[in-house]
Amino acid sequence: MLTSLRLKLGLLALIILSVGCGHLRPVNDEVRTGGSVLVDVGDSTGAEMVALPDLTAELILAEDANSTVFNPQIVRLFRAFPDPISIAGRNYSVATTISPDVPWNDGKWFAVVQLVDSGGVPLSFTGINLPSEATLEIKENGASGFTSNITILPDTASPNTNWDGSDMGDGHPLSVIPHVLIDVSGAENKDFAGAKFVVQYDSTIWSNQFDSVLIQTGQSMISVNTAVVDPNINLSFNEEDVAGTNLKELTILFSNPNGFQPLQQASAGSYVYVEDGKSLERDISSVILSWFKTQGCLTNANLGTYMTLITAEFYDVNGDEITGPTVTLDPRFADSTSSSCP
Repeated sequence: MLTSLRLKLGLLALIILSVGCGHLRPVNDEVRTGGSVLVDVGDSTGAEMVALPDLTAELILAEDANSTVFNPQIVRLFRAFPDPISIAGRNYSVATTISPDVPWNDGKWFAVVQLVDSGGVPLSFTGINLPSEATLEIKENGASGFTSNITILPDTASPNTNWDGSDMGDGHPLSVIPHVLIDVSGAENKDFAGAKFVVQYDSTIWSNQFDSVLIQTGQSMISVNTAVVDPNINLSFNEEDVAGTNLKELTILFSNPNGFQPLQQASAGSYVYVEDGKSLERDISSVILSWFKTQGCLTNANLGTYMTLITAEFYDVNGDEITGPTVTLDPRFADSTSSSCP
């Protein structure tokens, strides 16, 4: 998905500094083998979601005469959002020379990369003169993506278990869990203000199994969220049993009575202003149904057997129904690009 993301420099305070065209400087740009770096992997376009299993990392050291391509491990992927009372949090978008529009409320993606192999063993730089400048590239399904400049120092560091790939430590509760995006198309250039979605799902598939780190809540395994942080969006839902079946029915109301404003173009170095109370048009596809675990294996192919969109209605700022938009359920899984199994 990196190729479909808005690939540009960011200005996210306390996280990274931009340094030249196409290169991003991690906060810890000096690292020993076994250590970790935090790398910017782009901004969401609306509610587009990056899948960790789709990403790979390639590392090449400048002092390596053989230009060996090492493959450090991307162990975590999470998003950062602006403070609600920052310029970005008040629905401004910062313009850059790479792209004039930076939708901060959609979230900015970051990856934690550990300089270890697939078995968790620190990468071996034997025979390479250290310290050495190096390039670290994050790819999606093999396609070129972000390149960062780092320095590899001598000696070996112990991998930080708080950010490793297990379900323990600080990184785990920040990572994206499996989810389905209610993906809307065809609502552009319409005076959109709200929608009603009705989804039925099989309660025997989404049962009360819980993540080993998260406490049992006793609630349904399906949670309704938004993929963006926008205080002007109203989201509510109600769940009922479908009599005589194992089905549950979710009725979801998603709206902004003030409407959704098309993203305006701006010149480099300026700001894009979103009218008070409105939301950016890209926020329409932002309703997400998420869960911790499933009873049985869920795949792209069989999702429709266990979850079905029954109703999708759209309304403008006057309360009149809008015709034309289409909706699909777009599944994303945390442990594989095509399945979510216990």
